[in-house]
Amino acid sequence: MGQKAGYILVGHSMGGKVVQHYAAANTSLSLKGLVLVAPAPLGGLDFPPEAKAQQRAAYQSADGVRFVLENVLTARPGTLEEVAMNQCIRDSMRGNEAATAAWPDYACAEDYGDLEDKIKVPVLVLRGDKDFERDLVGQLGAKLNWIHKTIEDCGHLIPLEKPERLAEEMMRFVKQVSTEDHVG
Repeated sequence: MGQKAGYILVGHSMGGKVVQHYAAANTSLSLKGLVLVAPAPLGGLDFPPEAKAQQRAAYQSADGVRFVLENVLTARPGTLEEVAMNQCIRDSMRGNEAATAAWPDYACAEDYGDLEDKIKVPVLVLRGDKDFERDLVGQLGAKLNWIHKTIEDCGHLIPLEKPERLAEEMMRFVKQVSTEDHVG
């Protein structure tokens, strides 16, 4: 008898909030787990108006984006290779005004915290030790026995700062979930 096929959803930052929401509403037995990489919480974040204005302003110029990447989103200046830095700047500058304003204006405050206990699959939460959101978000799934791992010397951009470590943790989790599924 072969193992049942399934899938594990991975979400980074706001994508982490999206996959949590999906898992809470999904009753499919094919969903085997979640990997949340520096995730936004299902419960909303309430930033003060000046912080929201600062976030919107940061993406108005390439220099502003570079500053945020080096001083807010990563462990420290120089963490990202220049090729990745330039790609992030280009991608950030391509966003239209509505997209740039979405996170600070309303998306961060959307509160679906009441759905957290509806997530019935194993969850791995990865967060950089220098992630700016660490203290804002707190420990997700604390009452639900979610697995929490800290990526050392890393900020919010784990996929760009520590891709090998991210891959290692994801593979460990896939093996763990596969073993649990096979035994259960």
